[in-house]
Amino acid sequence: LCHCENSACTINAFTMPHWRDNSKDDLENTNAIVTGASAGIGVETVRELASLGATVILGCRNEEKAKKVINDILEKGKDSIKPEQLVFMQLELQSLSSIREFCKNVQSRFSKIHILINNAGIMLIPKREETNDGFELTLGVNHIGHFYLTYLLKEVILSSGDDVRLVNVSAKLHYLGKIHWNDMQLEKGYGPLKSYYQSKLANVMFSREFARRYSHTSVKAYSLHPGVIKTELGREQRFAGIAKSLFRCCLLTPNQGSQTTLFCALTKDQLNNGAYFENCKEKCPSDFANDEENAKRLWLEICKLLNIEW
Repeated sequence: LCHCENSACTINAFTMPHWRDNSKDDLENTNAIVTGASAGIGVETVRELASLGATVILGCRNEEKAKKVINDILEKGKDSIKPEQLVFMQLELQSLSSIREFCKNVQSRFSKIHILINNAGIMLIPKREETNDGFELTLGVNHIGHFYLTYLLKEVILSSGDDVRLVNVSAKLHYLGKIHWNDMQLEKGYGPLKSYYQSKLANVMFSREFARRYSHTSVKAYSLHPGVIKTELGREQRFAGIAKSLFRCCLLTPNQGSQTTLFCALTKDQLNNGAYFENCKEKCPSDFANDEENAKRLWLEICKLLNIEW
């Protein structure tokens, strides 16, 4: 059941609402994880969480970039952020062994995780590639890796208190996607957009099914579209011109793009569990994502790929 205003939303950088309205303003004794925390909206998400007192684990592939981000945050927030609040941990989402090591390190240092933000992602990979474990790369990094990470941390998350958030960063382009049940790894027909659409759709479905399965707990799961971020359009140059032409009118800064993530993580408003958000407002996801049977099926399919029971 969708409780949103409507399914259409145009994000305007000049009217972007701010998450601080009716949100938590003291995160002391709060532990958060942000994946993909060394670039774009991940950096701004970490900065805001830390400025409110949270201890933030930066799950990043590149240690050098992560350390530069930490130093920048500390320098600009030297009056309010302490070095011990920012913890780098190596995380390579295209490697299941790296994810296991990351989760092992998290659990060795933290007994509670109050906010898990699955933010990292890749897009527009020109030719089909695979993760270290043989999954199609875009689906593997954007969805399967985060699914596995959440699975490994589920006991910690479920025992972390009465207000725990799981936030999956998706994209509005999920509306154009479908799960290719007979070729989820896109071995028979790969396309850069096709793979991205499928992975972002999977993010929305993950939040919805997690919310359904854990509705009896205090953990709330949400997914969101952060907007189109200026700094992240040029990763694959052959598509950059098209993307900039399509979204020029509504490009956001990383700070603006982090607003909906922070809203889902921190608002005191009573949000519908499993909901999808754009521009800090609930929106109807695609019909495919809204189908409960599809979400159940995807969950089981991913468990089968990972050889886990969940």
